[in-house]
Amino acid sequence: MCRPWAAGDLDLKSMRLINESFMLQLAWKLMSKSSQWSQLLRKRYLSNGHPIQHYVRSSVWCGIKENIGTVAANSLWIVGTGEKNFFFGRTIG
Repeated sequence: MCRPWAAGDLDLKSMRLINESFMLQLAWKLMSKSSQWSQLLRKRYLSNGHPIQHYVRSSVWCGIKENIGTVAANSLWIVGTGEKNFFFGRTIG
């Protein structure tokens, strides 16, 4: 079932990899966006820009928390007109 479509199979992707990519995307949005959702989560789950260490009952937070370090390690600030611009600088592979 996981062989390429051209080889006569369904070309299904790994659910683990798909979930990891979604969690990385949520971590990126949490750190870079100024939406109400990201502001709420930053105030609730981050302390000085770092994830809180105590237990939080959430099915999504565990995945986001694991990827915050990846986002921070591969991001940089670019200052142009004086506004903060968050830029994802390197590819993860």
